[in-house]
Amino acid sequence: MSIPVTSTSAALFLVLHLATCGGDRTAERGASDPALDGPSWAESTVTRAPAASTAVLTDVRFARHDGYDRFVLEFREHLPGYRIRYPPGLLHECGTGRAVELDAPAALQIELRRTAAHDREGEATTEERELAPGLPTLRDARLTCDYEGIVEWVLGLEKQVPFRVLTLQGPPRLVVDVRHR
Repeated sequence: MSIPVTSTSAALFLVLHLATCGGDRTAERGASDPALDGPSWAESTVTRAPAASTAVLTDVRFARHDGYDRFVLEFREHLPGYRIRYPPGLLHECGTGRAVELDAPAALQIELRRTAAHDREGEATTEERELAPGLPTLRDARLTCDYEGIVEWVLGLEKQVPFRVLTLQGPPRLVVDVRHR
């Protein structure tokens, strides 16, 4: 039996392949790849239910690619639950209530549930708490919460653009790509 290949089915296959195989091969793709225009790009919110146990954040990094900027959160053993969205109003740091100030006009909120960015002694598990990538769309990133199982990062973007979320294994990673416009 033959299955017709469309840009939608090719994009879905690529996203599923990356998620299940654990390889981060998106750096090899160009901006003309159908996956960049496929159904995997979100306009507002992407969610995943919380994990059964606490995920520990171990690394944060970013990169520029053809057609999009990438923000990666790496975890020790498994991925957490998450909600990624353009917030409806002002963002505030947990604990202090201070308004989150960014060096960019738009904000993308990454809320990680059942997650810690510190160890049992209260020491940070990542050195990065504030980043200034200065990429075409991703201007800055800031950890705004690490309290009672909630870790939150806010990405400062040049403008509100479609984004996509990938989950990768070996090690577990949550990837957020924001399109160039």
